Amino acid sequence: MKICLLLPSFLPDVGGLEKAADRLAGELTARRHTVVILTRAPDAPQPVIDRPFPIRHYAKPASPTWWPHSIKRSLRKVHAEFDFEIVCAYHPYPPGYCAVRFARRCGIPTVISCRGGDIDERSRYLRRWISRRRTIWSLRHADAVHVLSTDLGELVSALTGGQVRSHVIHNGVDLLSSRPVGGLPAEVESLRGRPFILTLGRLRRFKGIHVLLDALAILLRNHVELPLLVIAGDGPERDSLEGQARKAGLTGQIRLLGEVLGQAKAWLLANCLFFVHPSLGGEGMPNSVLEAMSYGKPVVGTRIGGVKDLITDDGTGLLVDPGDPAALAWGIQQMLESDPERYGHAAIRIAQAHSWDCIVREYLHLFESLAKAR
Repeated sequence: MKICLLLPSFLPDVGGLEKAADRLAGELTARRHTVVILTRAPDAPQPVIDRPFPIRHYAKPASPTWWPHSIKRSLRKVHAEFDFEIVCAYHPYPPGYCAVRFARRCGIPTVISCRGGDIDERSRYLRRWISRRRTIWSLRHADAVHVLSTDLGELVSALTGGQVRSHVIHNGVDLLSSRPVGGLPAEVESLRGRPFILTLGRLRRFKGIHVLLDALAILLRNHVELPLLVIAGDGPERDSLEGQARKAGLTGQIRLLGEVLGQAKAWLLANCLFFVHPSLGGEGMPNSVLEAMSYGKPVVGTRIGGVKDLITDDGTGLLVDPGDPAALAWGIQQMLESDPERYGHAAIRIAQAHSWDCIVREYLHLFESLAKAR
């Protein structure tokens, strides 16, 4: 097949969307499908990204809310160059809106992929009447809507007045690469021989790390013996979290490592006692949860989005309500008092069902069925 992935951003920006799109494009290319990435041109010069598939750019729209039509013009140019048979647009607005308008004229099937924050009521495009109306129109007129979780499917249904039934395809995870090899990476040398629990991801407010620190403070006040908490990631909340830790007397109880990649990240996942994902919402299917499960690690997570699709109480981990430090403290204490290894086999089975090989087959089944129908 010839497939166009239309994205609001791409590498070197690093986030769940960018990493998932990069991996999907690579896997499809390895299976001898033709894939072209069309994404927004960066605001400043960026290093060249070496990928086995072509990357094209569209100009930043004059007004994404009112005049996003530079995306449609770029789609026409890319279609003339690659003659793609299907377009998969990440986010219903503005990429999805432009893709549907373009594809309806050209007779090409369109899939809109909803990732989480793009259809959450906090989305700036849903707060403005014109872009909200266009978002709903796009979802109703796409040939298919893909979501990362059952919760997102319910959001799509609510937005469209029950007119759209979504296709749920979860994120994928690599079961083999990045396993720790060789000696202890320098970035984590200070953790040698120390038991620790782990959370990782961008340090942004919706990730709920501040709630996790409040939960630790509760456990310390209750004289619970705690391992070290390792926070791997960077972002705008780092200074605030460091200040919160100092005020709560947690400085010696946490370790903020900043962004950790490659073998150091693999070592953390392989050696943590268990993983904590305290997100407040606005996420589709967190990659970090799947990565932890691929290492056989149980997860204490919150009842949000795709996390609920992955974690079953007393199976692969524990679920608590988001934004509730007392509930999160209870979940952590329960996990500490149990045997985390007993969750391991169930966690690995979930990860195996989400291997990239399985996930790519699901995407191809959707794309090919739409192409045949059209």
